[in-house]
Amino acid sequence: MEGNKEIVQKVAEKWGFGLAPPKAKMQHLRQLACKSVLDVLSSVDLPSPNTSTLESLSTVKGLFNRVVREDQWDWFSVSGQLGYPSRRISRVISGEINHLRIAIKTQDSPSFRNSRTNLCRLPTRQCLSIFLGRAFLADYPDSGWIYVLSTREIPKLLKIGMTTRTVEERAREISSSTGVVIPFGVRRCWRVSKPQQAESEIHKSLGVYRVRSDREFFQISIGNAAKVIDSIVRDQGFELRTLDNLNERNEAATHTN
Repeated sequence: MEGNKEIVQKVAEKWGFGLAPPKAKMQHLRQLACKSVLDVLSSVDLPSPNTSTLESLSTVKGLFNRVVREDQWDWFSVSGQLGYPSRRISRVISGEINHLRIAIKTQDSPSFRNSRTNLCRLPTRQCLSIFLGRAFLADYPDSGWIYVLSTREIPKLLKIGMTTRTVEERAREISSSTGVVIPFGVRRCWRVSKPQQAESEIHKSLGVYRVRSDREFFQISIGNAAKVIDSIVRDQGFELRTLDNLNERNEAATHTN
């Protein structure tokens, strides 16, 4: 009986790995931290090393680390809230936030200015503005997403396809339509132009790993698949850099009396 209970607990997951929504209290704390860090970046003055500021920097660093490590149940949800920064960009931003935090804690003005400058050159403020709902990704004509899905239990069986909706919606739809016990989680995604053409080129390049010709499942590690997809998306001109073109949200339209 105990063994059966354990099996049921293992497969009764409501969300695909990475797609769990944040709890309301945690989301509120994260929003406060993002506001605090934006305030720090908006001034050239070295702030005092108060606990609140240092904790906010740690919290925001943790958000970007989730994208880098891909090891938390809400990592992809957080990635979307930040505007889908790449792992590479997220790693650099996380490192610079750590340097900034140390500079504030030790009251090292030159190091603070250097890290602040680097963070302002990176899309840090754009990511935090998206997280706070102050900005959102711009629409592009004939654009969509290439996605890679899998379950955590079978990580090398990848579902690779395209969608013109959100990747989160597509993942939920696939999990529902296939009737899997453990929902699919998102492993990677790329925003692209001409998504159907991009998908066709990717499937062609990964053809040797395809499980069946009439299914979009591939037996390959995420690392190897990502290298192929990165190359095609970049070298064939499909890549759309999501953080390069944002729309500001109309504050008047988002507030009611």
